Amino acid sequence: MAVAVTADVLIDIEDVDDDEALLASWDELVPVLLDDEGQALCHYHLDVPAVYAYLARFPIKSTD
Repeated sequence: MAVAVTADVLIDIEDVDDDEALLASWDELVPVLLDDEGQALCHYHLDVPAVYAYLARFPIKSTD
């Protein structure tokens, strides 16, 4: 959550055990962080540099 706050992004948290499709895909890899396309950014442990590298690919949006 600290990375999400620092980067000003929203994350959705889903319980893999509550969804059979997610469980089949990610069972032994949780926790897993997925991008918007469902590709794993990291699993087992939060890879902060990988997350920031992914976020750097997107332009900063102005609130103006």
